[in-house]
Amino acid sequence: PVTAPEGIGRVSVLLAGHNEADSIEKAVLSLKQQSFTNVEIICVSDGSTDATFEIMKRLQRQGLVDKVAGCQIRGGKASALNLAARLATGDVFVVLDCDCSLERHSLAAILEPLADPDVGGVSASVLVRNGEASLVASLQAIEYLAGMTLGKAQLDLFGQLTMISGAFGAFRRSAWQRVSGMDPGPGEDLDISLRLRLAGYKLAFAHRAVAYTDVPVTLFNLLRQRNRWERDSLWLRF
Repeated sequence: PVTAPEGIGRVSVLLAGHNEADSIEKAVLSLKQQSFTNVEIICVSDGSTDATFEIMKRLQRQGLVDKVAGCQIRGGKASALNLAARLATGDVFVVLDCDCSLERHSLAAILEPLADPDVGGVSASVLVRNGEASLVASLQAIEYLAGMTLGKAQLDLFGQLTMISGAFGAFRRSAWQRVSGMDPGPGEDLDISLRLRLAGYKLAFAHRAVAYTDVPVTLFNLLRQRNRWERDSLWLRF
């Protein structure tokens, strides 16, 4: 089995989502195939109105998930992740979107930068899984690889990384607790990344930690997504 850097034992993977009945089981099965095995999986249903919570409870009964919680009212991804973190016992919190799947060694790879005790969070490579669905999705596949992934690698070289993707990222438990976890509201991943840097922690990029996600396949949905991203980013930086 793959071992973690010194001082890191168990890893807690936090899966929080709203109406993820079609994807949550795939994400869990992807985690169970990881080469790093000292992992607990914690699932939180954020006010889902579909079968998400029932599927999570079934996965727990099958021994595939360690802890499950369900919120009747939707509080947002940040508050759901904070709840998952309160249930977690690991030295590292790995945040993963419910619609993502991982390559086999991704968990092991995202832990490597934490060998440096000054690193509080680690970002990963998030690539497009449905790039053949449309021209819009194909262009995003190029953007995710050439723009986002290579861009983060370059920023990491100069110690200027400011963003840990909420789709797949790792946080040292002590760093998470020092900045009081996620701040409920928009842009929770950029927010906690900036607060970690302000608290004196370094952020690192693990290019070999790869997650695959589905992107919008129509121009209308893409514009909605990017408008939300840019609005949140502008607000948080101010």
